[in-house]
Formats: sequence, C-alpha cells, structure tokens
Amino acid sequence: MELFPRQQVVGIFRGFREGGLEFHADLALPYRNDFQRIPMHGQFVLVQLETPEEAVLGRIASFSSEGKLSFGSGEEFNIRAVQEERPIPEDLREQYLKYRVNIRVLGVLRNSGGNTLTFVPSHRRLPHVGSAVAFLSGEVLKEVCRHNIEEAEIGHFALGEYIYAQGSGATQIQSWMRVEAPEIMVRFPVSSLVARRSFVFMARSAPSPFYGSFTAGGIELDIRQLRPSDVISIALPPERQLAGLDGRVGRAVVREPFHGMRRTHAAEALLDGLQHHVAHVAAADPGPGDGRPGDRLPVVGVHDEGGRGCPMKCVSNLMCGFGSVGRS
Repeated sequence: MELFPRQQVVGIFRGFREGGLEFHADLALPYRNDFQRIPMHGQFVLVQLETPEEAVLGRIASFSSEGKLSFGSGEEFNIRAVQEERPIPEDLREQYLKYRVNIRVLGVLRNSGGNTLTFVPSHRRLPHVGSAVAFLSGEVLKEVCRHNIEEAEIGHFALGEYIYAQGSGATQIQSWMRVEAPEIMVRFPVSSLVARRSFVFMARSAPSPFYGSFTAGGIELDIRQLRPSDVISIALPPERQLAGLDGRVGRAVVREPFHGMRRTHAAEALLDGLQHHVAHVAAADPGPGDGRPGDRLPVVGVHDEGGRGCPMKCVSNLMCGFGSVGRS
C-alpha cells in the first residue's frame, strides 16, 4: 500500500503554526482546476516524513488564496474579466495562483508492510519544509476509516454532500448527495468503549439531585409527578416560558451538562424541544494511546420515559470529525 502515489501528490509543507490547544500546520497547494469538483474542507491529507512510508495525517481546516492573481493588479484583472464576461485563462491561474491550506494535525500514519497501516496519535514529528503533501488514495482512506475491520457499522463516510457509497445498495441515495468511489463504511470498534470517555444514557432516573422532590412552604412537592408546563410556570417568569408545551415529559429539559467541569455556571437554563436527554458528563478530549481517528466516537443511545426509541441517533467524532450517513 503506497502512501504517496504520484497522482495523489498535490502540494508542499510550509511549517507548523500556533493553534491554541490544537496542532496546526500550513501547506501550499498550486492551483488545480479539479479542486472545485472534489471535497476539500475536511479532507484528509498526508505530509511526508523521513521516508514515503511515514506521514503526518491531518485534515483541512481552512483555505486562503495567494499569488499575483489574488491581490493588487491581479485582483483588478479578475474583476474586469467578470464584468466583461470574459473567461480567466487557465494558464494564468496555473502560473499566478496558489492556495495556503491550514490543517489540523491528527497524528502519524505508518506503512507497516503487508497492506496494513499503523496510526499513532503523536504530534512530535517535524516534516521538512517542502515535504510532499498528498490526498489519501482509496485504499488508505479505507484503512483510516476502518472499513476493513469486522466491527459495528456506523455509516458510509461522508464529506458534506459527497458520500462514499458507490455501488452500495444499503444507503438510500437522495437528490442532494454526490456519490463517490470507493464505497467506504465507517466502522466503530466496540471493544474500544471505555467508561472514562464513552457513556450510554437511559433517562430512567433523575440525573441530578435537583430532579426530584423538594419542600416549599411546608409542603413537599414531587416534580416528577407534575406536568412540564407546571414546572416551568413555577421556575421561570412568563416572558421566558416556551409557548406550546404539552404534557410530554421530554419537552421541558435543561440543555446544560450537570458535570461541574464543563458547565457554565453563569448561564441560565434553556429549554430543549427534543426528548428528555441530558448528558451528565461531556466526552473528554483524545490523548496519546487513544488509537486511530475512527476509534474516538462517543456513542450516545437514549430512550425516554415512555419507552419509545430516541428519534435521533447521534454519533460524533471529537477528534477528527468523521461524517457518516446511516444505513437505511
């Protein structure tokens, strides 16, 4: 399995940059006409390290244009061409236009031989300025998304409207989708679920001491026996109450985590129009030893008091933002 086939190389590495609590780097990509036809924002990229068998893995976070055609007289030329309905020659774009790309660094991808790749969530390697930058080939992208393992299926890999599901009969294709090849199924290793970062909630009991009974004026009240509209009328002034509340338990819910680490104490309670789902502990950030980008998918499965299934199956990846389209 080759990490840097010639047809996938698209630019060069410029250097790392300050990114707050995240590692970011800048790339330089020369103009290519096909950039407007392929998914770019969120796309995976590789930056070569010492050999073509090792690379820094990242995802595109932002773009900016550079070159003589993007400012000054070049910008004026573009404006006049648009006003006069003249096409801008491709050779001018190829010579005088390039893109500065900012990526979020995820770790190191190593070709271990035998068509297997090893991902290490390390940010300690420094590519040289001018190192090759490449998009992932279909085979490498499958490995990153864990398409080839026998684990739970999350859905087809998706970047916005681009769905990697060509030839699949499992996904209902809609008009807004653009189907890409190859078919890539994002799979989640259930064995990687750990209590420290992954939580499964069922709204069967009160998630906080504040959910329960209390005494007011010598009278003990059990708010679990009251309608949501009654509770809200007691807790909030009329101008802050949400119109249209009915008797279903799930309509009056505070949208704030109860865990002290990440709650905003100064914020006032908000009403959630969905079901009675309040996460008590937010998922922690990934760290060294957490495995591949596809491993850190906090999965939340919730059921309301009525026994019905949750109308929203929410899966998110805090580390690298996998998108997926669930199977029909």
